[in-house]
Amino acid sequence: TGLALEGGPHKRIFQIDGVSASRARPVANGGYELLTREVVFYKDPKTGEILDRWTNSQGREVPVAHIANDPVNQRYPVGAWILPQAMGASLSWSFDVLLDYPNPLPPSEYPHSSRSDRYAAGEVFEFRASKKELEGGGGGVYPQKTNT
Repeated sequence: TGLALEGGPHKRIFQIDGVSASRARPVANGGYELLTREVVFYKDPKTGEILDRWTNSQGREVPVAHIANDPVNQRYPVGAWILPQAMGASLSWSFDVLLDYPNPLPPSEYPHSSRSDRYAAGEVFEFRASKKELEGGGGGVYPQKTNT
């Protein structure tokens, strides 16, 4: 994860490790509910140690807020966009989540770190699972790879 200071080069400021665990279950309207938990840790880019504090671009030492999103649940109607695509021995599902909500770091309180009263971002997901494991009846638990 990098940082670009105005007029300066990009600088690597964190290494990150994270995990997301998801389960899809059918809902009454014929769609699916995706039940998810996410955890991300920010680490020192040189040592790999999990950071508790960090010196920001203004020279201030601040606490590091790791990500622990629990829950991250979403409902999706059935549609062509959610049908899997075959990719060799795998199946792949892709979808985007567009976020827009009040910024938890408002510019009035964090003028050097925040530029808008709204937080707007996009998360692009791709779930992949083995066709063989899905067809073999693994009891509803299937290893997957996720790109976000």
